[in-house]
Amino acid sequence: MAAMASRRRRLRPLLLTGSVGGRIDRPKPSYIDRSNAHFSVVLTDAQYAAVRSLIDEWGEAGDSHYNLNRRNCVHFVAEAARRSGLTVVEDRKLMKKPRSFTQSLERANAGRVTVIELPAKAYFASLGPPVVAVGAAPLPH
Repeated sequence: MAAMASRRRRLRPLLLTGSVGGRIDRPKPSYIDRSNAHFSVVLTDAQYAAVRSLIDEWGEAGDSHYNLNRRNCVHFVAEAARRSGLTVVEDRKLMKKPRSFTQSLERANAGRVTVIELPAKAYFASLGPPVVAVGAAPLPH
């Protein structure tokens, strides 16, 4: 029996026990179509730049590892929310539950975020074209 238990441990994917290579993906339209828009928040230029910087920090040029318990998509959203000026409460019970974590951000930032809770496809279809200030320099990507 001990030999079988040992064999099972060896077969367990590294993803569940440690860090693996990770990446930041641009979601495909089909993924967005199946998603929900939970809330929106208006960012200052500095907050936008800080969130863009986070993408670089977690991307291929930065520290692009993934760890289910310490560095997953929820941890990324938590840091992006902090850089956006939102209050973040990292409840261990929510750090593997994206929808529940996002809803906790809504509650912690009542009055600071605009709650949407619509299918993302419908929400994005309801938006007009982006507004660009006349004479504004484009922000770096």
